[in-house]
Amino acid sequence: MFFMSKKTDPTQPEESQEEVKQDVCPKCGSALVEATTKTGKKLKRCSTNVWDPETRTSSGCDYVEWQKGVTEATDEDCPKCGSKLVIYTASSGKKLKKCSTNKWNAQTRTAEGCDYTQWL
Repeated sequence: MFFMSKKTDPTQPEESQEEVKQDVCPKCGSALVEATTKTGKKLKRCSTNVWDPETRTSSGCDYVEWQKGVTEATDEDCPKCGSKLVIYTASSGKKLKKCSTNKWNAQTRTAEGCDYTQWL
């Protein structure tokens, strides 16, 4: 769904048109709804998905998009290795300041790089 600004006064110069796009389900085109699980994880799901407690089944569109955390760069240096620090905000809202060289290796399932972390 798109919204455009309307020109209200003909004597005023024309403004640029702004398009605001709402989140739309890629499967069925309905609106997406933000939800939080019992454990605090956030997700977007299709608004047509409905849970029936009597039959313990869901009906409607089954689209789900899990929300990931956000990393922001800072100007601070790591006290352990001297690299730059980043602030990581988890999808649950918890914030963590960590070294930018800290990475997760999915193949070996281990952390690599500097291990400096500080919860905010």
